[in-house]
Amino acid sequence: MIRIELTKTKPRLLEAEPLTGGMVKAVEVQFLFSPEWDTLEKTAVFSAGQASVNVVLPQNGSCAVPWECLTTAGERLTVGVYGSMGGTVVLPSELCELGAVLPGTSLGQSEAAPPSPTLVEQLMQTAGEAKTTAQSVRADADRGLFNGARGEKGEPGAAATIAIGTVTTAAPGESGRVTNRGTPEAAILDITLPRGEKGEPGVPGIPGPQGERGPEGLSVARVVSLRLPTANWEGGSVLWSQPVTIPGTTAATKVDLSATHAQLLQLKKDGVLSLYVENTDGILTAQAFGKKPFSDVVLQAALTEIILPA
Repeated sequence: MIRIELTKTKPRLLEAEPLTGGMVKAVEVQFLFSPEWDTLEKTAVFSAGQASVNVVLPQNGSCAVPWECLTTAGERLTVGVYGSMGGTVVLPSELCELGAVLPGTSLGQSEAAPPSPTLVEQLMQTAGEAKTTAQSVRADADRGLFNGARGEKGEPGAAATIAIGTVTTAAPGESGRVTNRGTPEAAILDITLPRGEKGEPGVPGIPGPQGERGPEGLSVARVVSLRLPTANWEGGSVLWSQPVTIPGTTAATKVDLSATHAQLLQLKKDGVLSLYVENTDGILTAQAFGKKPFSDVVLQAALTEIILPA
C-alpha cells in the first residue's frame, strides 16, 4: 500500500512500496485529502517515461497503479491529482515521486494485461453506476421502504438520461475536462482529451509485395566491377554513403549490384542490412543501411540505360 497525504496542492508520501516491472493491479495507492478537495471530482495522473494514465478516483480515494506505467525498469513513477468542478480543473496538485520501477519479469505478448480504461470510459462507468444506484433507490421508494410515520409515498420521478455530446482533442500537456451542457436530469457531456506527444520514428518495415510490372522500356545493359573502399563511407547511425564514379553513366542509368554468397554472408556479419546505388540526375551514390562494411567490397554492377516510351 502506498499512502499519500494531499494538503491543498502539497503532497506528502506517508508510506511507500517497491514497484516492480510487470505488476498488474498489485499496488494500491490511498490518497488522503484536506477539506479543500471535499466538493471536487478527483482524477489521479500516473506518469513514467512516455506512459501517462488518468484514473478517476472513487469516494474512498483509492486506486491501483496502472500497469502501463510499470512496464519499463528504471523509469521513475510520479503521480499528481487534479480536482475539477463542472468539467473545469480548479485545483491541481504538485507531483509526488513514488520511486524507480525495479526490474521484473516481462509480460509476454499473449500474457499482456488489457489496457487501463480511458478517461472517457471511466467517466461513463461512473455515470452508469450512479444511474444504477438511482434506479435502485427509486425502486425501493416505489415499494414503500422509505415510508415512515411522517412521510407518504411520492410521485414517480422522471428517469435521468446521459448522452455524449462533442469529443475534441486538446494540445499535448493540457488537462482533460468534461462539461455538462445539459441538465442534471438530461446530461449532455462534452469531453476534451489531451493529444499525446509525437512518438519516436519506428523501425523500417518489411518490404511489401512486388507491384505490377510497369510499361516495357528499351534498355542497353553492361557489367562493370565496382569497388567500395571501407575508408570512404561517411554518415553515422543507420545510414552510410560514399560517392561512386562509373565512366559512361547518365541520369537514365540504373545500377544493380550483385554479390556472391560469401559476400552476402560477410555483409550480414558486418551488420549491413541493405547495399545499393542511387542515381540522382547522373550523380551516383552508394548507400549502406544498418552498418557500414568493415572491409573493402568489390561487387559486380549491372548498368542499364532506361528509355521509357514517349
